Amino acid sequence: GQACINGHCMQDCPAGKTACVEGCFNLETDPDHCGICTNNCPAGLVCSKGQCAPPPTTINRAI
Repeated sequence: GQACINGHCMQDCPAGKTACVEGCFNLETDPDHCGICTNNCPAGLVCSKGQCAPPPTTINRAI
């Protein structure tokens, strides 16, 4: 099926994804559609829970 969003016909999206003009995206994790469609996170940031944020840090330990 299709949905009409802002005057554009788009396919229905699977669970967990939102219909944007460019397609279906996970607004919780997509850095090009973070929180809302077309909200791009600045370079060096990731999309976490719909918010642009610094990437999680990892600690490497020698065993």
